[in-house]
Amino acid sequence: MKIKRLLQLSSAVVLSLSSLLAISIPNALAAGDTCTWTGATNSNFSNAGNWSNCSSAAPVTGDNVVFDESSSSQFNLTDDLPSNTVLDNITFQGTGSSGFLINDTSPIELSGNITVGSGGNSQNISAVVDFTTNATMNIGNDGLSVGGIAIGSNTLTVVANGAGVTNSGALSGSGTVNLDMQANTNGEPFIQDGESPGFTGTINVLTGMLVLNQGQITPADLLSNAAGINISNGATLGLGGPGHPQTATIAEPITVGGSGVDSVGSPIGAISSSFGNSSGADITFSGSVTLTSNTTIYAGTDTTDSPHVTGLYTFNGPLGGNFTLQTSTGNLDVFSCNNTSATPDGSYSPSGTLISSGGESCPAGSKTGGSGGSSGSGSSSAPKTPDTGLALMAAHPLETLAISTGAAFTILVVARRLKAVKH
Repeated sequence: MKIKRLLQLSSAVVLSLSSLLAISIPNALAAGDTCTWTGATNSNFSNAGNWSNCSSAAPVTGDNVVFDESSSSQFNLTDDLPSNTVLDNITFQGTGSSGFLINDTSPIELSGNITVGSGGNSQNISAVVDFTTNATMNIGNDGLSVGGIAIGSNTLTVVANGAGVTNSGALSGSGTVNLDMQANTNGEPFIQDGESPGFTGTINVLTGMLVLNQGQITPADLLSNAAGINISNGATLGLGGPGHPQTATIAEPITVGGSGVDSVGSPIGAISSSFGNSSGADITFSGSVTLTSNTTIYAGTDTTDSPHVTGLYTFNGPLGGNFTLQTSTGNLDVFSCNNTSATPDGSYSPSGTLISSGGESCPAGSKTGGSGGSSGSGSSSAPKTPDTGLALMAAHPLETLAISTGAAFTILVVARRLKAVKH
């Protein structure tokens, strides 16, 4: 009887799963339209007359949208689709008289990728782009500007195939951004203009440049809550801000090393600063910095940038990695209470000449590393505490209990034998 009921139950489960699959598979396989913008009627997304190959309607959730310069009569566009519309992919292509500007007061939600061609005109999305899943931005020669990027917990990969990306708004989310920004021999930039306290994820700069445009806000740390910025060998962390003398502090953890190339293929350091005509800007790295190779802060000039900052670079957070740190121009101060790098604490002129050693003020007993010297407060030495075994007891409580129990049992046995001998 029990076996019969079990078989009946199994059959019911199989039938339920079969029905569910029969319903879900066609929906999963159903692909959205690939709607191509024509602008035949006006500039509004919601007007079906502005689209071709779109089932005689405006785009809906799951549709791909294509903006072709060669077939459009409208370039300044308004996304007035319902706010719950989640488009799939956005593609910019073709060659025409102008690039596109897409305006929206609400975020544009995407479940796919963005592809930008090489028609010769830059493309611009003034709204925040909200990626609802892992996505890729493939950027051709046209380049792309966006009004903000939201990634949630997803991974966004940005690949430069000819030009870079400018994010004029905030970057938000807890996921990962991977930047592969080197096109041919040039290091294209991902420029972050907007202050982004809501980004708590990680940025990996594989090639090219991550430029934190500090000059937009005074003072500024655009990614102050980021879990970390990792600069690979061959890539660059750029700190810039045209025409704005700055006193910038970088608090997020940074891993950096090697050297990179700029947008015209010229070699630059793993960290590069260009604060316009600022000659006295000070940059402080207060977060942990880990060197993965000998590292130079590039602060010279090239054919495309304004004169770079020649001020002061201060590293007063933890500094690790058994490598050296120096500047091409501008002085360097390493005043870290936790310095395990190959650059001792002290003040340095460009190219690594030591001006003076030490200089940091650390709490008593907290100084780690930094063979260049330390303040008196960081070099105190207390008398050595006698080893009583208490530290072992605190660190190994189970072993201590076993030893104590064994000792007590031994004492008990000896006491009983002594008592028997007396009687």
